[in-house]
Amino acid sequence: MFLLQIQHEVRQFIRSPLALLLFVFLAGCMAFGVWNGARDLAQKRGAAEAMLQKQTEKFARLQAQADSINRNLKAEKRWWLDPTSALVIGEFDRGGWAVVLEPASLSILATGLSDLQAEAEVLKISGSAVRSSSDFENPVNLTFGTFDLAFVVTFLLPLFVIALTFNLVSGEREQGTLALLLSQPIVARQLFGLKMLARFSLLGGLVLAVMLSLLAAAGISLAEPALWQAAGLVLLYTLFWFLLALAVNLRGQSSAFNALACVAGWLLLVIVVPALVNLAAEKARPIPSRAVFQNDLRTADLEVARQKERILTEYFQQNPQFVRKADEQKGDKDWWIEEFAVLDFDQSLKDSLADAFEAKAHQQADFAQSLLGLSPALAVHYQLVTLAGTGREATGGYQQNIKKQQQEWSASMRTKYLADQKLTNTDYEAFAALPTRVRAEADMGNAASGGWWLLMQCFLVGGLVWLVSRRPW
Repeated sequence: MFLLQIQHEVRQFIRSPLALLLFVFLAGCMAFGVWNGARDLAQKRGAAEAMLQKQTEKFARLQAQADSINRNLKAEKRWWLDPTSALVIGEFDRGGWAVVLEPASLSILATGLSDLQAEAEVLKISGSAVRSSSDFENPVNLTFGTFDLAFVVTFLLPLFVIALTFNLVSGEREQGTLALLLSQPIVARQLFGLKMLARFSLLGGLVLAVMLSLLAAAGISLAEPALWQAAGLVLLYTLFWFLLALAVNLRGQSSAFNALACVAGWLLLVIVVPALVNLAAEKARPIPSRAVFQNDLRTADLEVARQKERILTEYFQQNPQFVRKADEQKGDKDWWIEEFAVLDFDQSLKDSLADAFEAKAHQQADFAQSLLGLSPALAVHYQLVTLAGTGREATGGYQQNIKKQQQEWSASMRTKYLADQKLTNTDYEAFAALPTRVRAEADMGNAASGGWWLLMQCFLVGGLVWLVSRRPW
């Protein structure tokens, strides 16, 4: 019976110009979403590779110059260009060590927060400097987000399901064939359940085939486990909307009513509820604005200036190998010793402010994540972003790795400078062995929460279908 129903639905689908047109439109949107994601990924990788190539060439030139200076074959009278100085290489524009973010291949699935990430950061003694070729301040992107595969699945796929299923029962009644169908030796709810299952199998199979083909063409290995998790998630999301449409159909209303009810469900679950969740998270777990955060950083600068005398007094007491001199007696190194002493306090103060800000941001995000069960759109989008490696966890892991490497770079260069050690060939060879790529090490403990919420939502709407189907025909 099910195979016959599948064959019937396939014939109906092929004969319907509107259904074919809608599917072509959906497939085209999926193709554009994958292409857009692949283009962004290629752009980031290209910019990162170009940055690393320039860094390799730059440090090769600096090594040759430093070797000539160390062998007394030449001299560099401008100290701020001296390639043997750990201060110049560790802090100034001529130096610094670039570390690029290695994007996950599955970032094609969902842009997530990756459009707000730079391709690289240059490590310096005083911190890290962002290097990016991305136009992540584009007002259109900031307003509407990026058109990616996750957007197509979350927003457009349900509309396609609604277009195929809103008249599943009412269409039979309006065509005068419902009585004939009900005269068959099969329970009505089983009949329409089979029809819905057949349409779900047809559409789900087509969507899955298009999705996997597009991602494989974009260079994603079909052996990637996360890819199949994403495919299963898309099928589960499709099933939810089929079940919801079936529940509406089984109420026995007209096609116009069914269409309006299904679209209303889409507006509620895809647009309204996510907006309300976002609003609730902002009210329940508020975080200061970026403007407030920047003002706090400026206030921290004033606090550092106010406490500078105390900081320097304590530093020289704890480091008796350095002698504090009057301003007129200070050389370049004396000034930098004091800068390093103040830098530690300045960095710790600003780190505490940043940590407090990020902690509140994490609390807000965790609160919003606890409400994923209110909308399948929230659940599926969160899970796709997590699988793509472009979510909050991945971004946080990347930043932690960058911070750790920056601290190691700063400590190494400051130690050499304070010990009056010049950079040699050995040092430059050690630079070449430093990591130039950083992968995010996110805590994926709750990574499957979106999938579990979506599964529970399918069970709930399935229960609704069962309740509605018990009415007399």
